[in-house]
Parts: sequence; C-alpha cells; structure tokens
Amino acid sequence: MRIGLALAVALLVGADPGEAAAKPKQGFEIQIAPDYETWRKPPAMVAAWDLIKAGKAAQALKEQLEPALADFANKYTDPSAGYFCARSGSEAIIYGAGAALNGARKAVVLNPTWAETLYAKGYALVELGLPQAALDTLAAALQKSPQNAKYLSEIGNIHQTARDWPKALERYEAALSATELASPDASKVPDRTRALRGKAFVFVELGRIDEAEKLYFECLKLDPDDRMAKNELTYIAELRAKSGKTVPTT
Repeated sequence: MRIGLALAVALLVGADPGEAAAKPKQGFEIQIAPDYETWRKPPAMVAAWDLIKAGKAAQALKEQLEPALADFANKYTDPSAGYFCARSGSEAIIYGAGAALNGARKAVVLNPTWAETLYAKGYALVELGLPQAALDTLAAALQKSPQNAKYLSEIGNIHQTARDWPKALERYEAALSATELASPDASKVPDRTRALRGKAFVFVELGRIDEAEKLYFECLKLDPDDRMAKNELTYIAELRAKSGKTVPTT
C-alpha cells in the first residue's frame, strides 16, 4: 500500500510538510506489505529454531536458514529499491521516511521474515562459537530493520561476551531508544527489559552496582515475573552483604 510519505517525514523530522515533500526524489514510492503486523514464523524458521535449541545449529544453517536466505536474495533484486522489514506501523513509516530522505527511489517494507531469518542465523553462529560471523550476520539483519531492539541487544550481548563494555553499552542504549520508537506494543516490555538487563550486567562488571540495581528494579516494575532480573538482584545483594553495605528493599 502507499501512505502519505511527505507528511510522515515531516512528523519524524519536525519539518514543515511542504518542506519535507521536496526532500524525497520525484516519484518516490513506498510499498508496505499488508501482513507485517500479523506475521507468524514460517515452518522453516520454526524448524531452524527447534534444531538450534537441540544443539544442532550447523544443521539449522544448512537445511533451513541458508536456503531461505538464498530465496530472499533471488526474489528481491530491484536495485532502485531499499528493502526493509518491520514489526509495527511506526517502524514501517520510519524506514520509508528514512529511505526517502536518503535519496532512494523506492522503499519496500516487508514483514519480518527476512530479517528474522538473518537473526536466527546470527544466533546459530554464536552457538557455533563464531562471534565475528554472527556480528556480520546481525549487521545484515539491522540493515533490514535498523530500529529492531532485539537485534541491537543481541549484538550488545556479543560485545558483552567479548568484554567490550563500551560497545555493549552503546548497543543496549540503542536498543532502549529503538524500543520506544519502533517496537510493537506486544514487544515493548520484553525488548526493553532485555536491553535494561544487558546494560545492568555491564554496570555490574564495571563496578557500578547502584546503577545496575536500579535498572534491575526497573525491569521488575515492567515485568514482576522477570526471573533473570530477580536472580541478578540476589547476586547484587550477595555482593553488598560481602562488602557490609545495606541492601535496598525497593
């Protein structure tokens, strides 16, 4: 479908609608798939995740993920188009507007399948102990969905594992911003708590215990059943007990 792109751009960049209308190339078109909000994982992706969870990441790559990615590469070949994947209406508009302002001739916003397949591949590569290949693959997923908080947090986690604290924090902060800007309603809490936990973990490693503790409590305000946040707060309480400091209760 087509939307009023000039108005969307104006709203996003705070410009006058008349000024924004002059920015996209003449004849710019945005096409948005009708199923991005009702999307469900296709059978191949479900099978891939089952294999990954069973410790068969290499098989998932060979039998499910790589063939699916090859199909996408063969299907979407218009050199004048920017291809994106969205989970929400706001995310779709952001990508279309961004493509317009960057001088593209057309933006094609698809459902999340392509980007999610890349995300699954990145996850599989992590399981196979190939962090750089995973980062490269997740960067490709971000090209399709630059405001996907889940992908940003996963990249942050890879940097975290490598103990690259500045890069990890940068990605977790970006994930928090993306959550507010683009995550669909059903994903806002899990996207935000994932990024908050990642940021808090880094703070603990940096000795910034008070700041980490506040972030974990923020997770519990959003999701009182957040088991990982509870476990980390228990760990912080143990650290405080060892140092003789008082443990806050709220």
